[in-house]
Amino acid sequence: MKATQSRRLIGYLVPAIAATLGFGAHVASASPCVNPAGTTATATSTNVSFKVGTTTASCTSSTASFTVPASPNNCPPPDPICVTLNSPPTFTGCKATIGGISVNATLTASGSWQICLGSNGGQLIIPQDGLTATANAVFQTCTTKAVRGGSGTVSGPFTNGVPSTLVFTNQTVNVTTSGGFPCPSATTATFSGTFTTSPNVTFN
Repeated sequence: MKATQSRRLIGYLVPAIAATLGFGAHVASASPCVNPAGTTATATSTNVSFKVGTTTASCTSSTASFTVPASPNNCPPPDPICVTLNSPPTFTGCKATIGGISVNATLTASGSWQICLGSNGGQLIIPQDGLTATANAVFQTCTTKAVRGGSGTVSGPFTNGVPSTLVFTNQTVNVTTSGGFPCPSATTATFSGTFTTSPNVTFN
């Protein structure tokens, strides 16, 4: 067989074999995907904290749920994939230390929160005035609202594993505060928390 004929035969056979095995264009366009597709996941945390000045509100439980887009919309682009939470997250078992005294605190979420997952980690997007923290101390009602002047984004590493986790550490958001002494007065606050998803959510 001449060399030219051999090259032509190989040119026909290789694509045919690749197609038979399920390779070819599918492999070329393959990209990481968020899974399990079309499934509602719950993200929970036992260590959420919200620090305003020298005052820290800590919560023993926080829960948020979101639905992973169905295939093929669970595969970027765009990267990251962002979805609106099914409802605002909840925060319970919260306490704050104000003026050296531990008091009960309330963290209330509202509006459309979003969660984003992608190759560079995860994000939680808090809408304007989407989080209100209140506590009573020495006959004063201390109130902090986040986010001031528009939405705010907190970012952190997302771990594909068992369990899958999303970690936020001292992420800064703009806030407004009100209440007299000893309430905190600040224009920024930091948000921290480790969220674990069920079922496990992966990006690979």
